[in-house]
This record gives sequence, structure tokens and C-alpha cells, in this order.
Amino acid sequence: MATRFTTYEHPTFDTSSVDWTDPVSVAEGKERFVRERLILTEVTAIFREQTSACYRREGVNHLENCKDVVEAYQRHLDRYSNPRKPLDNPFRRITELRLQQQAAKDE
Repeated sequence: MATRFTTYEHPTFDTSSVDWTDPVSVAEGKERFVRERLILTEVTAIFREQTSACYRREGVNHLENCKDVVEAYQRHLDRYSNPRKPLDNPFRRITELRLQQQAAKDE
């Protein structure tokens, strides 16, 4: 039997390491940000698959027998699936900087 995920701690992306004036640093930071978001998406899918497999396996007793799996999935969702998270993309700052630079050139 395969082992189950019970917890998953993923490091958060630190934008302080990005030099916003260097295009290479920004591109590398953006790749890292996207990679970390994809990892979280895949981990969420694994939790979801474990939950539905437990429901199918346990049948009518799923409320008692799948409680630990569902709680682990719920903890993961509470921790990493904030509906406002896409709005907190640190790379939106690039657009803001470009607009400020354009405004400075126009003046």
C-alpha cells in the first residue's frame, strides 16, 4: 500500500532576493514563483486523489475511516488555497515599475 501524505510544508517565495532592475533576476524569480505554484497545485491534486480513493474504498463508512485523510486535505487547503493568493503575485510589481518608468519618460 502506498504511503499517504499527512502534511506538506512548502517554502514561501521570498521576493527580497529579486533585483527588480535586473531582467535576468526578474525572469529567474518569475520561473521560481511559477514552479512553486505548480508544485502546490500538484500536491493539492494528490491530496484530492487520496481523499476520493478513500471514499471509494471505504464506502458507507467513509465518515469514520477517512477522517484523517480529509482533515489533512482540509489543512492543506486552508494553508495554501487562499482565494486572494493570485492577486498577491509579486511580479505584478514589474508592470507597476514599467508604468512608472514610462510616466517619468513622458514628463
